[in-house]
Amino acid sequence: MASPSVNKVFIAGNLTKDPELRHPAQGTSVVSMSVAVNESYKDKDGEWKKKASFFNVVVWGGQAEFVSKYCVKGTPVFVEGKLQTRSYETSAGEKKYITEINASSVQSLAAKANSEGGSSSAARPGDEGKSNQAKSDSDDGFYGDMGDDGSDEVPF
Repeated sequence: MASPSVNKVFIAGNLTKDPELRHPAQGTSVVSMSVAVNESYKDKDGEWKKKASFFNVVVWGGQAEFVSKYCVKGTPVFVEGKLQTRSYETSAGEKKYITEINASSVQSLAAKANSEGGSSSAARPGDEGKSNQAKSDSDDGFYGDMGDDGSDEVPF
């Protein structure tokens, strides 16, 4: 009997930069993005420490179009997908490996705009309706309810 295997990843964090949309020759849209996930923990002396982990994420097709249109640097997102490792060769002939999340679903967690009757996603820079544009954590109310201390930490 074959042993079961599972490759499933869930992360919630903030985009570290604007998503990069590409249209390769195959015709399927693809977005590359990076998500920062913050963690608080107590060290051996009982003091609170903060640590950030950064994840490269690849999004394909319609999800890629959504992410590139509605998400900007700082947007809180929930990503579901699987881990994949790929390799490539540099111009110097050196083999490099990259481990990333191949996303099957990306959800914007920018809830403020939705509660005000607007879109649930952040607007692109330069768009009209800048009231829905991603703002700093202390301005958007999303973190303010969690006792904002001015950090970039995700409150979960």
